[in-house]
Amino acid sequence: LGNAADVQIGDTVYILGFSENASTDQGVQFDSSDVIIFKGQVEKLDGQTLYHTGMITEGNNGGALLDEDGYLIGLNNENNTDSEAAVYGALSVTELREVLDNFGIAYKSRERNEMFENLVQSCEEATELLESGKYQKKSLQALQSAVSSVQKLIEEDTVDEESIQSGIELLSQGKEALVEKVAVVFIVQIVLGVLCAVFFVWFLKLVIWFLGEGKNLR
Repeated sequence: LGNAADVQIGDTVYILGFSENASTDQGVQFDSSDVIIFKGQVEKLDGQTLYHTGMITEGNNGGALLDEDGYLIGLNNENNTDSEAAVYGALSVTELREVLDNFGIAYKSRERNEMFENLVQSCEEATELLESGKYQKKSLQALQSAVSSVQKLIEEDTVDEESIQSGIELLSQGKEALVEKVAVVFIVQIVLGVLCAVFFVWFLKLVIWFLGEGKNLR
């Protein structure tokens, strides 16, 4: 389902339906070749009604009104038509969403799809981090567990928005727990620095000892 709040005047819309003389006999089956598509533009937004210039006929009355991305934004309603102005009305998808939400019926939406794409991208980025070899082994455990859980979510076709958001947060927490490995060169530099310091102290003590022995000999 689309979001009526995203619809703007002038947007292109598509009206799907059948021919006016399509059979209404019980058991009749249709395929994509039977579908008739009209193209129009949004003319006016009035509460729960979207007015557009796409033609509504007996065959598509009650059918889908889609946006350019193929999301359902309304249901065509012949009763809200001004035929003289060639403007046709459709019940906004907002009302349909409210009915589905009230009955607890799950559905896919533009928002859900965008969140799901974000989840997939985050999971791919997390996998790259795991394979980069840049982080300490212990710090990878949380991210490995998160990636495993999210991959299972991605395989589920009906995962809801709440679960998707939880997966994104889980990956984020795993990334925050990563600790980079200390570079080998840096470690070598530290070791050499410590050795130089020890050698300098030892050399200084040796010089002091020689100076002391020289005084004693005099």
